[in-house]
Amino acid sequence: MRSIGKHLPWIFAILWLGIRVLAAQVIYFGDPDKARTVGVMTNLLFIIILIFIVLMDLYKLRRMGHKDSFIGDLKNVAFPCIKYVLGAGILLAVYYNVISDELLQKRKADYQLTIEALDTDEELNAVRSQNIQLEKLSREEIIDAANKRTDLFTSPKVVSSASFVVLVFVTLIYAVFAVFLFRSFLKMR
Repeated sequence: MRSIGKHLPWIFAILWLGIRVLAAQVIYFGDPDKARTVGVMTNLLFIIILIFIVLMDLYKLRRMGHKDSFIGDLKNVAFPCIKYVLGAGILLAVYYNVISDELLQKRKADYQLTIEALDTDEELNAVRSQNIQLEKLSREEIIDAANKRTDLFTSPKVVSSASFVVLVFVTLIYAVFAVFLFRSFLKMR
């Protein structure tokens, strides 16, 4: 952690936002799924880079005779990554709430798909037959229920919160795995 500097995770978070905006507004304009994939992959790449940098620093310390426990190593590896995830999570919320209208466009498209999927009596009866809970609901009630579900899953708060939680878990899994491999590697030497 000493060589990585205390600001690198924050710099990576800001860099992530720039890459995400660039992907959405320039490179994959009109294709939010590809831009989202670029954002996710960039997050994972930055987490792996941070882990690698910290492990290199720990290796240098080990060569100088410094010893630490598994938990100590895990804290050293996870801390800068969690700082990055915190910064990226905040910037993700900023992205979806301020910069991008991607979720609003998805919401509108999903509303339209719902209306088109239930525009004939045959389609309505098919949906009712597939779901017992919808048998007694009118077309408008079914559309309203589908739109409420769409509102939930295209809410910037829900999307950014869920993304943050997933990033925290991924970071912790990567950190545990990396520390385990690192300590196994040191035992072999």
